[in-house]
Amino acid sequence: MQKNRSPRGYPAAAKAGFSHKDTCNLLLPASITVPVRGKPDALCCLSALTCCLLVLCLALMPVTPARAAIRGQVVRVLDGDTVEVNSAHRRLRVRLAGIDAPEMGQTYGRRSCQALRALIDGRTVTLVGHQRDHYHRLLAVIWLNGEDINARQVATGMAWAYRFHQRAENAAYLRLERQARKTHVGLWQRARPMEPWRWRAGMKGRSHPAEPGRWLAYSRCENPRLANQ
Repeated sequence: MQKNRSPRGYPAAAKAGFSHKDTCNLLLPASITVPVRGKPDALCCLSALTCCLLVLCLALMPVTPARAAIRGQVVRVLDGDTVEVNSAHRRLRVRLAGIDAPEMGQTYGRRSCQALRALIDGRTVTLVGHQRDHYHRLLAVIWLNGEDINARQVATGMAWAYRFHQRAENAAYLRLERQARKTHVGLWQRARPMEPWRWRAGMKGRSHPAEPGRWLAYSRCENPRLANQ
Protein backbone atom coordinates (compact mmCIF):
# COMPACT_ATOMS: atom_id res chain seq x y z
CA MET A 1 0.00 0.00 0.00
CA GLN A 2 1.44 3.36 -1.11
CA LYS A 3 2.13 5.87 1.60
CA ASN A 4 0.55 9.33 1.49
CA ARG A 5 3.53 11.51 0.61
CA SER A 6 3.68 15.22 1.02
CA PRO A 7 3.53 16.92 -2.39
CA ARG A 8 6.69 18.87 -3.15
CA GLY A 9 6.18 22.43 -1.84
CA TYR A 10 2.86 21.70 -0.05
CA PRO A 11 3.68 19.77 3.12
CA ALA A 12 0.92 21.40 5.17
CA ALA A 13 -1.71 20.50 2.62
CA ALA A 14 -0.64 16.89 2.57
CA LYS A 15 -0.79 16.65 6.34
CA ALA A 16 -4.33 18.02 6.29
CA GLY A 17 -5.34 15.45 3.70
CA PHE A 18 -5.61 17.86 0.73
CA SER A 19 -4.76 16.82 -2.80
CA HIS A 20 -2.85 18.93 -5.31
CA LYS A 21 -6.16 20.09 -6.73
CA ASP A 22 -7.46 21.10 -3.27
CA THR A 23 -4.28 22.98 -2.48
CA CYS A 24 -4.42 24.92 -5.74
CA ASN A 25 -8.07 25.84 -5.27
CA LEU A 26 -7.32 27.26 -1.83
CA LEU A 27 -5.52 30.08 -3.64
CA LEU A 28 -8.56 30.95 -5.78
CA PRO A 29 -12.00 32.36 -5.00
CA ALA A 30 -14.54 29.80 -3.84
CA SER A 31 -16.51 30.10 -7.09
CA ILE A 32 -13.49 29.02 -9.19
CA THR A 33 -12.17 25.47 -9.25
CA VAL A 34 -9.27 24.31 -11.32
CA PRO A 35 -9.16 20.73 -12.61
CA VAL A 36 -5.58 19.52 -12.24
CA ARG A 37 -4.22 16.82 -14.51
CA GLY A 38 -0.76 15.86 -15.51
CA LYS A 39 1.68 18.19 -13.77
CA PRO A 40 -0.15 19.48 -10.69
CA ASP A 41 2.62 21.69 -9.32
CA ALA A 42 3.05 23.65 -12.54
CA LEU A 43 -0.70 24.10 -13.08
CA CYS A 44 -1.25 25.11 -9.48
CA CYS A 45 1.48 27.75 -9.63
CA LEU A 46 0.13 29.04 -12.94
CA SER A 47 -3.38 29.30 -11.53
CA ALA A 48 -2.19 31.05 -8.40
CA LEU A 49 -0.17 33.52 -10.49
CA THR A 50 -3.21 34.21 -12.68
CA CYS A 51 -5.34 34.83 -9.61
CA CYS A 52 -2.79 37.23 -8.14
CA LEU A 53 -2.58 39.17 -11.40
CA LEU A 54 -6.38 39.41 -11.54
CA VAL A 55 -6.55 40.76 -7.99
CA LEU A 56 -3.78 43.26 -8.75
CA CYS A 57 -5.57 44.49 -11.88
CA LEU A 58 -8.82 44.95 -9.98
CA ALA A 59 -7.01 46.87 -7.25
CA LEU A 60 -5.43 49.22 -9.79
CA MET A 61 -8.65 49.91 -11.71
CA PRO A 62 -9.81 53.55 -11.40
CA VAL A 63 -12.78 53.92 -9.11
CA THR A 64 -15.42 56.54 -9.86
CA PRO A 65 -15.78 58.66 -6.73
CA ALA A 66 -19.19 58.81 -5.10
CA ARG A 67 -20.90 62.14 -5.11
CA ALA A 68 -19.71 64.19 -2.20
CA ALA A 69 -22.23 64.96 0.53
CA ILE A 70 -21.62 68.33 2.19
CA ARG A 71 -23.43 69.69 5.23
CA GLY A 72 -23.77 73.41 5.66
CA GLN A 73 -25.98 76.38 6.46
CA VAL A 74 -27.70 78.35 3.73
CA VAL A 75 -26.69 81.97 4.29
CA ARG A 76 -27.89 83.62 1.08
CA VAL A 77 -30.49 82.88 -1.57
CA LEU A 78 -29.54 84.67 -4.79
CA ASP A 79 -32.41 83.49 -6.97
CA GLY A 80 -34.67 80.50 -7.46
CA ASP A 81 -31.81 78.12 -8.23
CA THR A 82 -28.69 79.66 -6.70
CA VAL A 83 -27.69 79.87 -3.04
CA GLU A 84 -24.64 80.34 -0.87
CA VAL A 85 -23.80 77.85 1.87
CA ASN A 86 -21.33 78.08 4.74
CA SER A 87 -19.63 74.74 5.28
CA ALA A 88 -16.47 73.93 7.25
CA HIS A 89 -15.38 77.59 7.46
CA ARG A 90 -15.78 78.18 3.73
CA ARG A 91 -18.54 79.66 1.62
CA LEU A 92 -19.83 77.73 -1.37
CA ARG A 93 -21.90 79.14 -4.16
CA VAL A 94 -24.31 76.40 -5.18
CA ARG A 95 -26.36 76.03 -8.33
CA LEU A 96 -29.32 73.68 -7.84
CA ALA A 97 -28.60 70.87 -10.28
CA GLY A 98 -31.16 69.77 -12.84
CA ILE A 99 -33.45 72.81 -12.59
CA ASP A 100 -33.66 76.28 -14.14
CA ALA A 101 -35.57 79.00 -12.28
CA PRO A 102 -36.75 82.33 -13.73
CA GLU A 103 -34.08 85.00 -13.51
CA MET A 104 -34.63 87.89 -11.13
CA GLY A 105 -35.44 90.23 -14.01
CA GLN A 106 -38.15 87.90 -15.31
CA THR A 107 -41.78 87.63 -14.40
CA TYR A 108 -41.98 85.20 -11.46
CA GLY A 109 -38.24 85.45 -10.84
CA ARG A 110 -38.69 87.15 -7.50
CA ARG A 111 -41.44 84.73 -6.42
CA SER A 112 -39.25 81.77 -7.26
CA CYS A 113 -36.42 83.27 -5.22
CA GLN A 114 -38.69 83.96 -2.27
CA ALA A 115 -40.12 80.44 -2.42
CA LEU A 116 -36.63 78.95 -2.20
CA ARG A 117 -35.72 81.34 0.57
CA ALA A 118 -38.79 80.32 2.57
CA LEU A 119 -37.76 76.68 2.25
CA ILE A 120 -34.07 76.74 3.16
CA ASP A 121 -32.76 80.17 4.16
CA GLY A 122 -30.78 79.81 7.39
CA ARG A 123 -31.34 76.05 7.45
CA THR A 124 -28.71 73.35 7.64
CA VAL A 125 -28.90 71.31 4.45
CA THR A 126 -27.07 68.50 2.69
CA LEU A 127 -25.53 69.12 -0.72
CA VAL A 128 -25.06 66.13 -3.01
CA GLY A 129 -22.87 66.73 -6.05
CA HIS A 130 -19.25 67.25 -7.07
CA GLN A 131 -19.26 68.94 -10.49
CA ARG A 132 -18.93 72.67 -11.11
CA ASP A 133 -20.27 74.86 -13.90
CA HIS A 134 -18.34 77.44 -15.91
CA TYR A 135 -19.06 80.02 -13.20
CA HIS A 136 -17.32 77.67 -10.70
CA ARG A 137 -20.55 77.09 -8.81
CA LEU A 138 -21.06 73.69 -7.21
CA LEU A 139 -23.82 71.77 -9.00
CA ALA A 140 -25.76 69.94 -6.32
CA VAL A 141 -29.07 68.55 -5.19
CA ILE A 142 -30.08 70.19 -1.92
CA TRP A 143 -31.68 67.92 0.67
CA LEU A 144 -33.53 69.09 3.77
CA ASN A 145 -35.07 66.57 6.15
CA GLY A 146 -35.12 63.94 3.44
CA GLU A 147 -36.75 66.18 0.82
CA ASP A 148 -35.23 67.01 -2.56
CA ILE A 149 -35.49 70.81 -2.63
CA ASN A 150 -34.60 70.98 -6.33
CA ALA A 151 -37.58 68.75 -7.09
CA ARG A 152 -39.76 70.84 -4.80
CA GLN A 153 -39.00 74.00 -6.80
CA VAL A 154 -40.09 72.28 -10.02
CA ALA A 155 -43.15 70.58 -8.50
CA THR A 156 -44.50 73.86 -7.13
CA GLY A 157 -44.08 75.68 -10.43
CA MET A 158 -41.08 77.74 -9.34
CA ALA A 159 -38.63 76.35 -11.90
CA TRP A 160 -38.28 74.35 -15.10
CA ALA A 161 -36.44 71.07 -15.46
CA TYR A 162 -33.03 72.12 -16.80
CA ARG A 163 -32.50 71.56 -20.53
CA PHE A 164 -29.24 70.88 -22.33
CA HIS A 165 -29.57 71.07 -26.08
CA GLN A 166 -33.36 71.15 -25.59
CA ARG A 167 -33.39 67.91 -23.61
CA ALA A 168 -34.11 67.66 -19.90
CA GLU A 169 -31.16 66.31 -17.91
CA ASN A 170 -33.37 64.80 -15.20
CA ALA A 171 -36.37 62.74 -16.32
CA ALA A 172 -37.98 62.82 -12.87
CA TYR A 173 -37.83 66.62 -12.78
CA LEU A 174 -39.35 66.75 -16.26
CA ARG A 175 -42.31 64.68 -15.06
CA LEU A 176 -42.77 67.08 -12.14
CA GLU A 177 -42.66 70.04 -14.52
CA ARG A 178 -45.34 68.51 -16.73
CA GLN A 179 -47.53 67.85 -13.71
CA ALA A 180 -47.10 71.44 -12.49
CA ARG A 181 -47.95 72.74 -15.96
CA LYS A 182 -51.02 70.53 -16.07
CA THR A 183 -52.32 71.78 -12.71
CA HIS A 184 -51.40 75.45 -13.42
CA VAL A 185 -49.36 75.99 -10.27
CA GLY A 186 -46.75 78.69 -9.79
CA LEU A 187 -45.44 80.22 -12.97
CA TRP A 188 -47.72 77.94 -14.99
CA GLN A 189 -50.64 80.16 -14.05
CA ARG A 190 -49.49 82.29 -16.97
CA ALA A 191 -50.39 81.16 -20.46
CA ARG A 192 -46.89 81.22 -21.92
CA PRO A 193 -44.14 81.86 -19.37
CA MET A 194 -40.78 82.54 -20.99
CA GLU A 195 -38.13 79.94 -20.34
CA PRO A 196 -35.10 81.40 -18.55
CA TRP A 197 -32.68 80.11 -21.20
CA ARG A 198 -34.61 82.04 -23.88
CA TRP A 199 -34.68 85.13 -21.68
CA ARG A 200 -30.92 84.91 -21.09
CA ALA A 201 -30.35 84.55 -24.83
CA GLY A 202 -32.33 87.74 -25.38
CA MET A 203 -30.19 89.54 -22.79
CA LYS A 204 -26.91 88.76 -24.55
CA GLY A 205 -25.10 91.89 -25.60
CA ARG A 206 -26.96 94.07 -23.14
CA SER A 207 -25.37 95.65 -20.10
CA HIS A 208 -25.85 93.20 -17.23
CA PRO A 209 -23.73 91.43 -14.61
CA ALA A 210 -21.55 88.57 -15.79
CA GLU A 211 -23.18 85.94 -13.62
CA PRO A 212 -26.80 84.73 -13.57
CA GLY A 213 -28.66 85.44 -10.37
CA ARG A 214 -27.62 89.11 -10.20
CA TRP A 215 -30.19 90.73 -12.46
CA LEU A 216 -31.62 92.70 -9.53
CA ALA A 217 -30.23 93.71 -6.14
CA TYR A 218 -29.76 90.92 -3.58
CA SER A 219 -31.89 92.82 -1.07
CA ARG A 220 -35.03 91.74 -2.92
CA CYS A 221 -34.56 88.13 -1.89
CA GLU A 222 -31.83 87.69 0.69
CA ASN A 223 -31.97 87.63 4.45
CA PRO A 224 -30.16 90.79 5.69
CA ARG A 225 -29.36 89.09 9.02
CA LEU A 226 -27.22 86.45 7.31
CA ALA A 227 -25.93 88.46 4.36
CA ASN A 228 -22.82 89.76 6.13
CA GLN A 229 -21.84 86.50 7.84
